[in-house]
Formats: sequence, structure tokens, C-alpha cells
Amino acid sequence: MCMHTLSQALKFDLEGIQQLDAEVYGEDAYSYMILRQFLDVAGELFLVCKDGRGHVVAYGIIVPSVSQGSGWLLSLVVGLSHRRKGIGTALVNQLLDKATLSSLEKIYLTVAPGNHSALSLYGRLGFATMEVEHHYFGPNKDRIIMCRSLGVQTG
Repeated sequence: MCMHTLSQALKFDLEGIQQLDAEVYGEDAYSYMILRQFLDVAGELFLVCKDGRGHVVAYGIIVPSVSQGSGWLLSLVVGLSHRRKGIGTALVNQLLDKATLSSLEKIYLTVAPGNHSALSLYGRLGFATMEVEHHYFGPNKDRIIMCRSLGVQTG
């Protein structure tokens, strides 16, 4: 992860975050408005990774749930040209550390069944498949729901 820095997302990072999201997800990208609201809700659980020039190349968000002691990893996005460099692993590990400090005990996430890279990453980081929910994001947009207890140490 040479020349990359992880830090809490700030308001002035939102434009770069939204551009990255649009690069990766196209028309399914989060809007600036939603990202701004995530910033308010997630606080220190909204992290960015920047390259040596200060450009946002990845971000991750955990939002605490109304279920006491749990949260959701709502988004983990790594720019296409920055993948397979350990950035996603570093982001998730730092988010999980911060979630533990925030007294969260379980973190849930969803991932597309065909996203084998993400499934592999989350499996290595101790997330286990709980169920497949069909039509999670609408017709034919299935998701695998995964969970990790934060008391479990993995590498």
C-alpha cells in the first residue's frame, strides 16, 4: 500500500468519493447527497484512502445499526487501477478496529453473488455467509449477507 494514506473522510473529500463511486458503479453510484448524509451518520467510521497526490482512490463506510451493538459495512470501493494492492484489506481492518472502539460487536455486509474478489476478501477477513437474499436491491439483484463478530481476530 505504498504512498497511500488512510484517514477519516471529511466534507472536502466528498467530491472525490462521489467521482470514484461513479467510476466504479456508473448509474448505481451514490449521489453526493447520500454520501454527505453518510458522513454525518458514520463519522469516524467513514474512511478514505488517498494516493500520494491526495486523490481519493478508495473509501469504506460502516454505519451503526438500530440493533444495539451491530453495524453495516455499507460500502467498500477501491478504484479500478488501485485494486489488488492491499488497500481494501487495510480499509476494512481499520474500519473494524474503529467499530470495536465504538462498542460494535457484529458487522454485517452484503455482496453480489458474482463478486468473487469481494467474497474472497471478506472471507479472509473473517466474515461468514449468513444467507442469500433474492431481489435484495430489486428484481434479479440478489445479495449474499455476511457477518463478522468483532471479538474474532483474523489477519
